[in-house]
Amino acid sequence: MDVLVETDLQDLVFRTALVVGMGAQARPIAAEAVSGSSDIPEYGQGKTCIDAGGQLLLSLHSACPGELGIIRRISAQGEGIQHWLRSHYRRTPDGFEADRWHSAILTGESAAGFDYVVRCVRDSGEEARFRHVQARLGRFGRLRFAMKPVTPGRLPAWIGWQLDRYVSPATALDAIGEGTVWPEARSRMEAFLGMRLTDRSRPWSIAVEFGTGERTVRVGSTIWSRQPEDRAKRRRFVEQIEAIGGDGEGFEALYRLLLPDVPGPLTRVGRALEIEFRDGRFVGVSALLRADVP
Repeated sequence: MDVLVETDLQDLVFRTALVVGMGAQARPIAAEAVSGSSDIPEYGQGKTCIDAGGQLLLSLHSACPGELGIIRRISAQGEGIQHWLRSHYRRTPDGFEADRWHSAILTGESAAGFDYVVRCVRDSGEEARFRHVQARLGRFGRLRFAMKPVTPGRLPAWIGWQLDRYVSPATALDAIGEGTVWPEARSRMEAFLGMRLTDRSRPWSIAVEFGTGERTVRVGSTIWSRQPEDRAKRRRFVEQIEAIGGDGEGFEALYRLLLPDVPGPLTRVGRALEIEFRDGRFVGVSALLRADVP
């Protein structure tokens, strides 16, 4: 049965799914991805440096060609927690499948926020490890986001810390036994940004995966979102994705789709970059792109 595109939000997701190669599955993916979207709050509420108050973010990973991450705000901010639904779609011979997480951005330090994080890691079976990491990273920053799989035990949980203004990522990574990844993380981030990082470069985040038995961390920043949305920014992004073996052509097509016809001085499609390492080895780069709905 054909699925009609009925809303601006659904139309945007439909077009992005087409661009990344979902083919005939683009319509049902769009319909599912925005189902129940009537509870999205008024544009601009609960603004953070990651989403800039938008309703929708898209996630791309250099190591996952043909996969589209759709991150949709699902409720207004409350008790210092901004709720999102994160779905990563990919085609299958019979249609499509998706990995799904309940995601939350913690907009302050609250008991409710900490309890939410603890529930996430408890479901992953690694609460003790989380408390070990928190005892070290908590000295250098605060809990910033948490992701727990919709179906507990099927996927890993992710917890992120935003580092304090004058804390170097090298210091924070060293505190959790991951100090060796910083030189490469810094080098790759500089290549995407097209500039040298200094001790004053900020903000930084450290995300840790729980529930897989592997040491997986991501070093992230929204410095990217401060750069003007010009051709040089987009070309650096595409070239670096290609340099690490990703689908540069597909990423560029999606990036262009998200740009307005006439980008303004405040237009920022590229929002955040995360450099991922597993057991000390570089895995790939995850990018968050903002999708504006008319």
